Amino acid sequence: MHKEVARFAPYVTERSHYGVRRKIHITDGMGQAWYDHDAVGGPEIALLKKGKLRTGARVFDCGAHQSVVAMVLADAVGPSGEVIAVEGSGHNFETSLKNIELNQCSNLKVIHSVISDTVGRVQFMDELNGKVGLNGAGTWVNAISIDELSRQHGTPQVMFIDIEGFECHALRGATETLRSHPDCYVEVHIGHGLEAAGGSAAEVVSFFDRAAYDLYYWVAETETPALLTDNSMIPSVKFCLVALSKPDQSPSTL
Repeated sequence: MHKEVARFAPYVTERSHYGVRRKIHITDGMGQAWYDHDAVGGPEIALLKKGKLRTGARVFDCGAHQSVVAMVLADAVGPSGEVIAVEGSGHNFETSLKNIELNQCSNLKVIHSVISDTVGRVQFMDELNGKVGLNGAGTWVNAISIDELSRQHGTPQVMFIDIEGFECHALRGATETLRSHPDCYVEVHIGHGLEAAGGSAAEVVSFFDRAAYDLYYWVAETETPALLTDNSMIPSVKFCLVALSKPDQSPSTL
């Protein structure tokens, strides 16, 4: 990764993502492909805005990459809210800091760490789109659980989880946090690391009690989200999941 980054000539662009226009540091080829164009994005932000993603909310963005989506979330919660972004890649963490400073996002903080089920250290493949290393691969990076994030920063009203197959570990470490019924977006990496990390799509879904949540899923960005009412509906390929807490659930405190 470092050779590719070293060969890349960084620059600043200005683009709109999910309807929010920001200046963005482009520091590598993947960032260029992902961010140097205007993009509507998928349905996740619109769905979360129907729930607890609103002014004054606290959001955890787990697997924030270069914090472009985190800045969209920060715009949604406004100055009275806050976004805590967590990113394991050192390069992406540094680019996140540049993006936050460039856009003066005072309500967005990024932490260089890996989301896991425990606090400690894990081995991490520090690539352009990094992920937890398996079978002894990767370099050691600090790890933190969602429950520990809640203890340090306060319980979130919204969680955004995109961690390349390690999502079951993240949710296993969120037992206390999930009791407050935060709204959640999870990218479920079937066939892209989920099973290799010891998880399954059914386990991801099991963390969200259907008595407390309405679950929506879709496979491609162009799809209209559908209600997931039964495990037989779980796709066999990578998909997106949004869990919105039902109105009769006790609201978490902002």
